[in-house]
Amino acid sequence: MEIGDELRERGVNLISLSEGIDTSSNVGEIVFRLMSVFSDFERNAIVERTRAGLAAAKARGIRLGRTPAMNAHQILEARRLIHSGVKKDEAARIIGVGRSTLYRHL
Repeated sequence: MEIGDELRERGVNLISLSEGIDTSSNVGEIVFRLMSVFSDFERNAIVERTRAGLAAAKARGIRLGRTPAMNAHQILEARRLIHSGVKKDEAARIIGVGRSTLYRHL
């Protein structure tokens, strides 16, 4: 809409070939505005439904997002290895994770 308004101020009319909209006529301008309003409404409705779905999932105890790279057992094993004298780089290799991942979880 902002681009359409800016173009209109410059004296440019929009013509949509696929929808058959021509903003040089009053009817075309109204149709363009109505489609814009409905598109904004639809986008806002999708955002609301998405947020409601995420909130419902959290309420059910579902963990959202990416799964952690290391589980509790791997973290304990890494700590045990490091305390026994294994270097952190080597402990990360043994556990099968990257060095930065190991540092982040420790």
